[in-house]
Amino acid sequence: MKVNKTTYLLLVVVLGIWGYFIVSLVSDLSGDDALDTSSLKGGTITTYESKEKERFELIENPRDPFFGTMNEAPKNTSAAKTQSTSTKANWPSIIYKGKVSGSKNATRYILAINGKEYLVTKGQVITDVTLISGDTEAVKVRFEGQTKTFAKQ
Repeated sequence: MKVNKTTYLLLVVVLGIWGYFIVSLVSDLSGDDALDTSSLKGGTITTYESKEKERFELIENPRDPFFGTMNEAPKNTSAAKTQSTSTKANWPSIIYKGKVSGSKNATRYILAINGKEYLVTKGQVITDVTLISGDTEAVKVRFEGQTKTFAKQ
């Protein structure tokens, strides 16, 4: 009989705890109490518009899943031509690594200039190198008045 008394006592305690939980949950969800704005001192509530974040999309050259090699896009031979002038400038080491395009015409190009990588937009000047134009295959840059085209590597 002692076991039955303990079981009934524990059942009453559990039901009491669940009952308290359900009553407090229902009273919180009822929403009867409103915010009292009379206690606010001289404050106004302003709303802020959130700006849409700029999104970028990486354009990559996927590797071949069977051979493990990179798929080479056909190279345009006319894009590899460079303009030469009578004075040769000492060009820095420039490697075109790819294009990052996002919304709102926010296209950036990844250039490695003298071993350091930069995200460059059209018209931007970094270490006397100006990006003139570019696409997914090549970029055209100007350095000390001379213009060269670099293909993607």
